[in-house]
Amino acid sequence: MEIKTDFNEGEKAVTFYITGRINTSSVREFEQALNPYYATCDKMILDFTNVEFISSSGLRVLVDADEAMKNHGSMCIRNINSGVREVLNMTGFIDTLTVE
Repeated sequence: MEIKTDFNEGEKAVTFYITGRINTSSVREFEQALNPYYATCDKMILDFTNVEFISSSGLRVLVDADEAMKNHGSMCIRNINSGVREVLNMTGFIDTLTVE
């Protein structure tokens, strides 16, 4: 998994461009990339254009991130593929997370 970050200081928004699989092997890296921005940004955008797969451990990080951002901002997931959408549908997270 690879993560590129674009922080817009003026808008206090961060966009993460994630590539690869979010699974038990990469979830710690995913979590550690998001954590520092919970207190410093108002909007977190996760661009999933190149995410091939997300496991239950990755879903946990998404739910935790959404909860952390609700305190002072928002989080959204963009550009999910059909496989990731199916996982979000099956788990019910498609209804609780903001997916654009």
